[in-house]
Amino acid sequence: MQALRLVIATFIFLLPCASFDTRGWRGIVPLRSTRADVEALLGRGTNDCHCSYYQDDMNIFFVYSSGDCESGRSVWNIAPDTVIRFTIYPKEKPKLSDLHIDESKFEKKQDIGDALIYVDRDGGFSMDVQQGAVMSYSYGPSAGDEYLRCPGYDGISFSSSIPTELRKRLLARLNQYVECSLARDFEKQYELYLPEFSAKMFPAKTKREFADWARRSGAFNEMWLEFKPQSIDETDDKTYGKLYEVFGLARTLREGMVVKSYRKTQLVMKGKELYFVDLFQLVPL
Repeated sequence: MQALRLVIATFIFLLPCASFDTRGWRGIVPLRSTRADVEALLGRGTNDCHCSYYQDDMNIFFVYSSGDCESGRSVWNIAPDTVIRFTIYPKEKPKLSDLHIDESKFEKKQDIGDALIYVDRDGGFSMDVQQGAVMSYSYGPSAGDEYLRCPGYDGISFSSSIPTELRKRLLARLNQYVECSLARDFEKQYELYLPEFSAKMFPAKTKREFADWARRSGAFNEMWLEFKPQSIDETDDKTYGKLYEVFGLARTLREGMVVKSYRKTQLVMKGKELYFVDLFQLVPL
């Protein structure tokens, strides 16, 4: 019990949400801090991108800028190697109730199943909460950072390591997901996920079982109308190898209402095909 209290106290100390400072973590603030700031705190990151940290108590993944507005390689007018956003996955999942936060300060968004995304739009901070436990913390640009957004930018920021042909295939795969959702073609949608991911995430073993479960449970009641990616970053992952992290703006239809929300997801290449290894998670506007 004492060890548990120590874990909780550690997270309360480390995570700004407990003191209502959701702008940054240990002094690292999106669009302000640099790779040098991160490395001064945590050392050099792992993987080819040097942006991932696998620690005893948490895993942390950073996304850095590849350029500014003039370079056309970012949606933000910031220098290369500036932190855009990062996500923390604690090894010990603290209970939300133990953090003693004021939940009224957060907007709650229903995610897949019984998961909820707690969003502080002003601070650019969110938490993924499942069955009362905090699974991850995400930090991104705040509402006050809009002045840094590139004017009139309507393109997509790609990691420079992603070749032109693969960029086209990534966009085609994202469009395919929207088309499957719009047509309610759950059998085809099931085939878009990596089989290993599906086996872990869904209570179905075949695409027909998945379709029956999706219709019966309502887990995919949210119909996608459009998804406009804003950035696609290539990173390295211990489990999947090359990982393509996608961030963009979605228009979805739920209970007769059209809703706009920012989402993130991940894809991997297996063989010669791209597969999703993540659900379209909500992130702060």
